[in-house]
Parts: sequence; structure tokens; C-alpha cells
Amino acid sequence: GGLVREHTKPGLDSEWALDPQDVLLLGGTEGVSGPFRVATAAVFDRALDPAEVAALGGPGVNVRPASPNSAPVVSVISGPPADIATGALATVSLTASDADGDAVQMRVDWGGGRVSPWTSFAAPGEPHEITDNWMTPGTRTVRAQARDRNGATTSWVDLGQVTASHQPTPGRTDGVKVVCYNVWVHFAYRTRLNETAGWLRGQNADFIGLQELSNLSDGGLAALGITWGHPHAVVGREAGSTVGLTSRHPIEGFTRHTAGLHRPVIQATTGGYEVFVVHLAFGDLSMRLDDLAVLGPVIQTEIDAGKKVIVMGDFNSHMESDDSWLQGQTDLPSVLPAAHLRDGYFDFEVMSGFLGLGLSDVSTVPPGPDNITFPTLLREDYRPQSLQLSRSYRVDFILVDHSTAPRTTVWFPRDRIVDYTSDHYPVAALIAPEGVVPGDAFASWMAGFPGVADPAPFADADGDGLPNILEFILNGDPTVPGSATLPIGAAVPGGGMVFSFVRRAESKSSGRLVFQYGTNLGDWTEIEVPAASAGNVVIEADAPAVGQETVTITVDAAAAADGRLFGRLELVPE
Repeated sequence: GGLVREHTKPGLDSEWALDPQDVLLLGGTEGVSGPFRVATAAVFDRALDPAEVAALGGPGVNVRPASPNSAPVVSVISGPPADIATGALATVSLTASDADGDAVQMRVDWGGGRVSPWTSFAAPGEPHEITDNWMTPGTRTVRAQARDRNGATTSWVDLGQVTASHQPTPGRTDGVKVVCYNVWVHFAYRTRLNETAGWLRGQNADFIGLQELSNLSDGGLAALGITWGHPHAVVGREAGSTVGLTSRHPIEGFTRHTAGLHRPVIQATTGGYEVFVVHLAFGDLSMRLDDLAVLGPVIQTEIDAGKKVIVMGDFNSHMESDDSWLQGQTDLPSVLPAAHLRDGYFDFEVMSGFLGLGLSDVSTVPPGPDNITFPTLLREDYRPQSLQLSRSYRVDFILVDHSTAPRTTVWFPRDRIVDYTSDHYPVAALIAPEGVVPGDAFASWMAGFPGVADPAPFADADGDGLPNILEFILNGDPTVPGSATLPIGAAVPGGGMVFSFVRRAESKSSGRLVFQYGTNLGDWTEIEVPAASAGNVVIEADAPAVGQETVTITVDAAAAADGRLFGRLELVPE
């Protein structure tokens, strides 16, 4: 530290005195204060002279009496996998003990020159989870290191070898998944490439449209795309900022639209769809209207020809259906360029023009904090979160033709990665197979959870083993892992068992629900759960709440003759 200025000591209980139980460490006057990090706080019973202040050391050094300081000891809770797909995220869970009781931080050397940043300090014994991935094939040794608050550092500890190889992602049976993502100046100036690639692989999408790629060839994008399971790729241009499309399916043909446009647009035929990836100009409304005038007839021709059309990207424009949200964003017009607006307010003409071509914005989620697409928390000028929300809006869209719209569900993924990998949030859509329309009740319920990673019926958004559709039927929460909604078994006096669970009444059209029981995990007896009470199934309506019903299934004593009984539920789609 260094002396800033000397203060006149106030009298006891004077104007700026504190409660006797409080200690004021640092303070500032209103208007100039801001968040700051305190490495260590120490209280002395006398004033320190300048030499003693200097001896305290620099930022991050623990202030403590001089004594021998031992290095932490690393322990592995779970190490890296032996084999992994390129692009797939790998997480190691570590902890460290410290004989002096000092707080500990950790880092991982993933091999190939990638060393993670130090984690935050945590108490000894607390777990540290560190995640990364491999973009190229090969075998590498993974190592970990720990250091305590006073700088005592362990030597590197081997965690094992990992072999990465290019592997395809599994095909989807629930339809075609689309992801649109503005990756902010080529994956945050290439600093967030690994995190973004790992996140994209986890999406298991069919088409991914990217904006703000930079100086990248078709082959260069394909080399990246293969890490998330997409060997087929095309870019809008190879020099400068551009858009890109990667696909699980072969790209049967493509056009780079550039004439009369302020930025290139990709049109590609892949997987049975005519896919456009756009990135309209940010600053001037007239430029976006010019782009619409050029691009609109091209899209219109494809729709009129009966093609299945997807148009996605960063439109830098606003949708009129978001007007109720935008009216509350009173700070936003003042931070946008005047040329971006129409008479000082948000312009809807550009997006209305795209909708007028025969396209639909199929997002059914009302505008709100969980479905804005700009800004994220990546850039400091949009922090804290209260500032982010006061200037947030939706400019990234996935639009589809009218015939495809009834089969399409759109959502806005949210997690720690996409909070900080780009200044835009991604948009995702699932297009159900031909002839399949998402159930209205399930879709409406799922819209109440706009932050889920994948809202498809048989996706498992929270990783607890229960697909979203079963969470819906059992009145669960697809964002919170848990099994509390599954049938609960209880012994019946005199023998036998009862199993009970709660079912949403509106879910009966989602498929047949079958309860299975048995004395082992190989032989099962089935009882179909009816719509109303029948046989040994009792259904109590509006219990525990309106719109829900309690299902109780009784199994007689003979079925559990050896004193044990297993039960499980099966959903049979119709």
C-alpha cells in the first residue's frame, strides 16, 4: 500500500462514527466508489510507520506473522477421461489440504500448451472444478498444481493421459436442431474458441449459423466444425469479418450473396432445408433496409417455390412483438446510435419486412430477461447484471417459413459459458419431423423455463435422467436435477406395497404411462395408468393442487413375497 493522504482523526461518536460492532475497512464518496477486491484485511493496535507499511508487500499477499509456510497437498476427486471427442468439454474435480489452514487455489495443465487460469481461493478441502477441451486429436498428459494464499506452490501432479479424437455427434430422432450464434470478433479474439467449441458440441445441432467470424476459409471453418461434429462448412467470404454455416449434413449447394449488400449472406442447401445466415449492418437503419430490399426477393423466391426455409442471424433490428419489453428499456435509446433508431425510438420495419416474405418468428416466450440476446456479461461496460438488463434487447433470430413454423420450438440457452463467451447470447430451435406438431400443453409448460439448454420432449435438460416430457407429466422442474417426483413406495400393513406419484392432468395426451413392478430388475409386470381410477389404480383429482392428480397403485402381498419390490415408470409415446 501507499499513503494517499492524512486524515484528521474524528472525535468519538462524531458524525461519521460507526456502530461499535462494525469496522470500516475502506470507503469512498458517492459517485467515485466502485467494486474492488480485498486480498487480506488486518487490524493493528497501533499506527504503522512507512517502512512497516512497505513490508506488508503487494496485492494478494497474506498479512500474517512470519512463520514457516508449507505447500498444499493436491487430492483428485475425479480426473479427466482416458478418451474424449475433440471439442467435448472435460472437467476435473480437485481439492487440496493445507497444513497452515490457508486458502488454496488450483490450476490445470491440459497439455499442448494450454494451462488454465488459477481458480479463486477457497478453504482447504473445498472442491475446485476446472473444465477445458481439446480442439485437435492426440494424446496428452494432464497435470494439476495448487498454491496457498501465501504463495507456497506444489509441484505439478499428474492426473493421467487423455486421448482426443474426432468423433461424430449422435444423430437426432426428435427433429432438426438449429443454433444461431454471434461469436463476437472470432470467438472473443480467439480467446474463447475452446469454450465456445465445447458448448457447440454439447448442443448436438444439425445446423449452426455463426456471425463475426474473421479471416477464415471454408476449410478452416470445417476444421473447427468437425470438433463439434460438423464436417461440412461454408463462409460468406475468406477475408475480413464474415458469417459461416456448419452442418451435420452435406452442403449440396451454396451461394455467397454479396452484390448490393453491406455484409455477405450465405444461402446453402443442406439437410432438406434452404438455410440463410445473415448479419445486417449495426449503425444505420437505411443500410439494413437496403439489405432487405436486395435479400428479400431471393428469400421470397425460395418460399414461393415451396422450399423449407430457415433465415437466421444477427439482424441488428427489433421485432414489434417485443415492444412491451422495449418500452421499459428507457436507457437503451440513449446508448444506441441515432441512425440506428427511427425518430428516436426502435424501428420495426426491417423485421416486419422479413416476416412479410412469408417467414415466422416462432418464439412463444414473452420478452424478458431470459430471452434477450444482447448484451451478455462478457464486456465490462455491461456489468453489473442490473446494467445489463437495463440495456438488453433481442436482435438475434431464427425465422422459418410458414409451413415449418407449426413444427418449430425456439428457446434461448443460458448457462455460465454463454454468459461470458460472446457479447451475444445464442438462439436455438428444434424443428419436429414432418407430420409431428409439438403438443400444445407441453410446449406451453416448457415455455415457462426459457433458460433450458434443450427443450425437446425427450431431451434431459438438467441431466437427472428424466426427459423433459416426463418432468412435465410428473410436474417436475426441467432445470433442477432431482428424482423427488418419481413414484414413492411404501409398505402396506399386512403385506403388499403402494406406489404413488403426482401427474399433471393435462399431460394425459402426451402418451401412455405404464407402471412396472418386479422383485428383480429383469422381470417386470405392467400396469397401464388409466385416465381415471380403475382396478388397483386410484386417481385423486386436483391433488395436491388444481390441475394435478395423485396416482396411487397398490400391489398385493403375493407380488412381494420375498420382501422386496422394485417399481418404475415408462412413457410410451403415441
